[in-house]
Amino acid sequence: MANIVKIFGGLVLVAAGIIIIYESYVFHLIDIFTIFGIILFIIGTYLLILSFFERGNVSKLKDFQKI
Repeated sequence: MANIVKIFGGLVLVAAGIIIIYESYVFHLIDIFTIFGIILFIIGTYLLILSFFERGNVSKLKDFQKI
């Protein structure tokens, strides 16, 4: 369940970052919006990478129960 939350949160942050970057370039907004969009994009990408390369805790739990 936590993996799905990371994927959804990562996608939302990536989409929000892209939209903010696009809007700040189109409407010539101040640079802080562009920086904020880039930060959101990086955090969202990081969450997506973590969710795809994270191993499940089920195998560790089963190994613990065998002992």
